[in-house]
Amino acid sequence: MNFISLLLGTIVGLVLGLLGGGGSVLAIPSLAYGLGMEAKPAVATSLVVVGVAALLASIVHARNGHVRLKIALVFGLLGGVGAVGGSQLARLLSGTLQLVLFAGIMLVAGLRMVRSSGEEEQADGDEQPQAPRALTLGIGLAALATGVVTGIVGVGGGFLIVPALVFLVGLPMRQAVGTSLVVIVLNAIGGSLGYLAYVEVDLHTTLPFVVGAGVAGVAGSWLGQRVPARALRVAFGLGIVVVAVAMGAKEGWTLWSS
Repeated sequence: MNFISLLLGTIVGLVLGLLGGGGSVLAIPSLAYGLGMEAKPAVATSLVVVGVAALLASIVHARNGHVRLKIALVFGLLGGVGAVGGSQLARLLSGTLQLVLFAGIMLVAGLRMVRSSGEEEQADGDEQPQAPRALTLGIGLAALATGVVTGIVGVGGGFLIVPALVFLVGLPMRQAVGTSLVVIVLNAIGGSLGYLAYVEVDLHTTLPFVVGAGVAGVAGSWLGQRVPARALRVAFGLGIVVVAVAMGAKEGWTLWSS
């Protein structure tokens, strides 16, 4: 079990570091199906794992100048507040419904990322970055909303945060990836605190997962600096779509049959 946890955590961390998000897209299915956890413990554990992996991966991105700290703190603190609220709302939902919602949100976000890959790629402007747009009420509400989603379905929120930072804030793709990692850390802290109030985390499973995710997250961040930004976006979106369809079909059938 420890080896399996370590292996699955390594895969999650690699995805998170490489793409700036999507770690929970693999973490929750891995914990729920690969390690046999029930939905709510899987959600809580995923937030701990993704938070630690994102913290380590963000250090690599920060050293390469791809983190806008002010934006990350504002977006992340609002998201953290939303995550606490979302984790409490999750008390009212069944585990199966949480996973169905998780799959639906992933599908929408993944399709949007794939469709946007044909647009002008902002990441090529990293060497001469443009000033991001001013942080407005709308952006603040978007940050709160991503936090609520984090709390309800247990995602780090990268698959929502990266598009928000690109399309709403106007960051180039690579800076959106690096900045999203800091936001994910703050969202994960808020969501974890909310869940730990009523869900017990199995350290025997969680610790090997965290170690694998943390080490692989750093490696993924290093690799991410050397992959074309358009390829990042396409891979990010396609991976989310595939997992969302498979998970939605399984959990949707379970919900329908119950």
